[in-house]
Amino acid sequence: MPVKTKSTFVYGRFVWPKKSTFPSPPGYDDFAVEILREYSSAELLGKLYARMDFLGEWSPLAHTKVSSYDWYKWFSDKQQHLYFAMEGSGYWEVVNFRNESDENGPYVAVGLKYRPQSSLPKWVHSNPA
Repeated sequence: MPVKTKSTFVYGRFVWPKKSTFPSPPGYDDFAVEILREYSSAELLGKLYARMDFLGEWSPLAHTKVSSYDWYKWFSDKQQHLYFAMEGSGYWEVVNFRNESDENGPYVAVGLKYRPQSSLPKWVHSNPA
């Protein structure tokens, strides 16, 4: 079901200290965040979407789907060192994930906080935004 909205979206991918050297399948790393609330110019809460097929359809991620991603497993275990490399903006640290729902059903919300380049761990610099 295509999502039709007049909301603001940002696009990017998640980066973390990966142990695997295998590349992800095409489209696997593509994510969008629908901005629900901006607490300041450096903090936001958004609804997480993933590209679910090769036609470019975006769908909200429910907890049952997001838990299959390696970056989510990493964050669930460590509760740190996960960043969203936002296109055209830089790196945003993942503060938290939480399960929410609206009239369209359940989804995962993500809290993000902007991190200046100078405050990032060294391993992040090998994952260009």
